[in-house]
Amino acid sequence: MVNAQEWLDKKYPKEQRTRIRELDIRCQDLEGSLKLEGFINLEELNCYNNPISNLDLSNCCNLREIECGWNYLLDLNLNNCFNIVKLNCNSNYLTSLKFLSELDSKKLEELDIKDNCFPLSDLTSFGRFINLKSLELGNYNIKVSTPHIRNHFAGSLEPLQSLTKLEVLNIGNTDVNFELEYLPNSVKGFYFNEEKLNYKSRAIEQELRKFGEPKKEKWMGKYGREYNFSNLLELWKKTNLHELKSVGQMETQLEIINDSPAKKSKNAKQKAKLSFAQGHIQQLQTELETEKTKNVNLKKEHSFYKRFFDNYFQNKKTEIDKLKSNLNKEELEWLDIYCEASQETKKTSFVKKQLKRAKENLKVKLSEEELKLILNKQAEITELESQLNNLQIQEAQIEIPPKQN
Repeated sequence: MVNAQEWLDKKYPKEQRTRIRELDIRCQDLEGSLKLEGFINLEELNCYNNPISNLDLSNCCNLREIECGWNYLLDLNLNNCFNIVKLNCNSNYLTSLKFLSELDSKKLEELDIKDNCFPLSDLTSFGRFINLKSLELGNYNIKVSTPHIRNHFAGSLEPLQSLTKLEVLNIGNTDVNFELEYLPNSVKGFYFNEEKLNYKSRAIEQELRKFGEPKKEKWMGKYGREYNFSNLLELWKKTNLHELKSVGQMETQLEIINDSPAKKSKNAKQKAKLSFAQGHIQQLQTELETEKTKNVNLKKEHSFYKRFFDNYFQNKKTEIDKLKSNLNKEELEWLDIYCEASQETKKTSFVKKQLKRAKENLKVKLSEEELKLILNKQAEITELESQLNNLQIQEAQIEIPPKQN
């Protein structure tokens, strides 16, 4: 493995960065945090398949396309990235959708965030991207041993009704499971993969299979085959939207009848409304019970994430302790001074003197390369501490419902 920031700084000197429009650093075994600075004209970034844990692109305001899938990302900073058209960050460990708030609602056209660790939420966050053509939210890489490491999207498809240009949607292995009627007619690729576990999205698949068999699109290797249900979605809409229209006409007729003084017409209208709502009410009651159970499970899942990050944190700390093991008390104090001085943004003459004195006192035990390594690992530990604190806060906020007697 190679430290991502050191590798980038060495391979791309700052004076050359303004000329770069496309940056391809995929499959380089780059680990740790990476911040792109000085790439003010960068339009395309591909850092696919690296164990990068934190990616900061806040200084790349001209970025249009980002491919950062198959990393170990815990955090993605897209501040000032207002020109992004395509974003693929699938197969990471992201737990927050905060980065979406930085994207322009009219410019984003393709979004792939499948196989992450986003907590329980509906699809409201995506409804504002009115020019979105492709949206992939599902879970392909689910392990039976850790089924909770996945995207926890749930509920209705209604928030997507404003996406009139949407052509591709993937919700496989999620808990999004009702109100198909809100999907735009523009959808030509409605994808589910072969489901390994019984998530609620399977209810949509089973409903659509009543109208035939879906199209087999492609083989996804160990993740099985991917199916396109768009042909069945079209048939479902033709049948069900006709029925919904008939119910609407019936309600309109009942309203006209209700204008008359006849008592029977009033009762007829009430019965019709009750019949129309009965199925939906029953579904909502089932959903309520399920959400209560999920609330309990969320506590366990947050504990799992905390343990996962805590182990990673301890490993990084052990690596630093190993580098410090040969230092005496005075040298450790000089190392602390070096780390503090290095973090200062303004390198005043005093700070520079401190750095120089620290290096002089440490050069016997630590090379300049080892000092840089300690600095990078210390920065990573600080970031991990922040992640752990966030998880602890989230865990404390989860309310577990009381058990029913």
